[in-house]
Amino acid sequence: MARVSGEYTTSLAERRALIKQTDSILMAYDKTLSKKELAKKVCAEGYLAEANWTSGMEIVTRFFAKRYMSEDFTYTPAEFLSNTEEKNTSYRVGNRHMMYFIFTAMVELPLFDFVSKYFYITSQKIDVIDKHDVAYFLQHEMSNRQIDYTDARVSRMVGGIMSTLKEFDLLIQVDEGINRSMRINRPYLNDQLMLQMIYFLKKNAVSDYEIVHNRMWYLFGLNGLDIIKRLNKRPDAYIVQSAGSIVQ
Repeated sequence: MARVSGEYTTSLAERRALIKQTDSILMAYDKTLSKKELAKKVCAEGYLAEANWTSGMEIVTRFFAKRYMSEDFTYTPAEFLSNTEEKNTSYRVGNRHMMYFIFTAMVELPLFDFVSKYFYITSQKIDVIDKHDVAYFLQHEMSNRQIDYTDARVSRMVGGIMSTLKEFDLLIQVDEGINRSMRINRPYLNDQLMLQMIYFLKKNAVSDYEIVHNRMWYLFGLNGLDIIKRLNKRPDAYIVQSAGSIVQ
């Protein structure tokens, strides 16, 4: 998880945050099941009551699996989320949903780029945006990456990003006008969430250097030095040694 995966796709326009669906699927999750076996279990046992069989299978195999069951991990996000819920009595729903956001953004490159770059513009912190701001950002990014795009494709990507951020409570609607302006509610990395994500990375044998400098921290406007400073204030959890090792 040292890098962001994925391409500039419109997949968020199809299925956005999926918060309630993810809650339900995790109740059925079993690490011994493949994504197709999990999907069949979810559909057969009615974990997604609002979805028909075809829709339920698609949600699990295309979207849930992409975000939470990647073969890039030995300890998958789905297993991590299941175990965290069971073992941590102080677990907060807000942290859980923020983890959903992290794992979603790490496989949805347009979302990751927009949050990590646009939310934290150093010259001026922009607090209110509309769809035109998102469209301009995407067009600029795709031009820099030499990615061909159409207005229709950009429009779908804009809708997916804004709806996803709204469902994660990271965009708050401020008017009902044509542009439907949104106020940015920047994500906050509290200590508990930071320590949980470090634990997840360590379980996946990510090196201490890559943990400190992991790109996920960009979603919170933080860099490696910020994480070191935060960890130095939590010697009860981890100690950052002079060689850069993170010791529990």
